[in-house]
Amino acid sequence: MSRMEESGVDEWLEWVVEEDFAQELEDAGWETLKGDKIKRGWPDRFCFGPGARTVVVEFKRKGAPKRRGEKLQDHYRKKFTDLGFEVHKITGKEEANELRDSLLT
Repeated sequence: MSRMEESGVDEWLEWVVEEDFAQELEDAGWETLKGDKIKRGWPDRFCFGPGARTVVVEFKRKGAPKRRGEKLQDHYRKKFTDLGFEVHKITGKEEANELRDSLLT
């Protein structure tokens, strides 16, 4: 039995939720940037919308244990919050849909 099966957590869920979220925003005219590919520890997505609105989003697997490197991610989330950015930590499709709906209304 794999660790994924033992934990009952879908390893793919995080990236699927992130990709769906980003695509739905882009379909509505937003631009998104994959932040964790730019700098280690940065949030997963930077989302740029109408009126120069910038939203920073970190995606996590629902119910997953903390991973190595999350302390650095916590540091950057706090830093972006302190700089005045709107920062969200999303765990699961339901939360992603709620944020998406609030951004697109």
